[in-house]
Amino acid sequence: MATCCKSNSTFLIFAVLVVLSFLNIYLWSECRSAKRSARKLERRYKRTVKTSKQSPSARQARETWLQALMASHRLVEQQRRRFWRTEADNSINPSRLWQTIDSVFGRGKENNRTSLTPEDFSAFFTSKVENVR
Repeated sequence: MATCCKSNSTFLIFAVLVVLSFLNIYLWSECRSAKRSARKLERRYKRTVKTSKQSPSARQARETWLQALMASHRLVEQQRRRFWRTEADNSINPSRLWQTIDSVFGRGKENNRTSLTPEDFSAFFTSKVENVR
């Protein structure tokens, strides 16, 4: 049974990675540039804070950075919504669409419980730490 569940969890991880790779296709240009500019503004803010912590320029740099960061987060969320809306609108087979959604959320028809116990989990990490030492 553990092998069956292991293959199901592997499939679920694969399905999530496929969906995330599709999401990345839609996030390439706009979101990447928005994130890049937010990181640039964060670095500028941190340089400003190192030189003068209480100056108005530090506060202004922080505000500019946070606004850019929030804008990039909004843009990513808009792109994700747009992706899923397009996927739902273009779906010809509703049952296939629901199967995909259920597999991404881990709501498959099969029971995802494993026979692993907390002791197995602890033993695995204990041996892993011992192998590192």
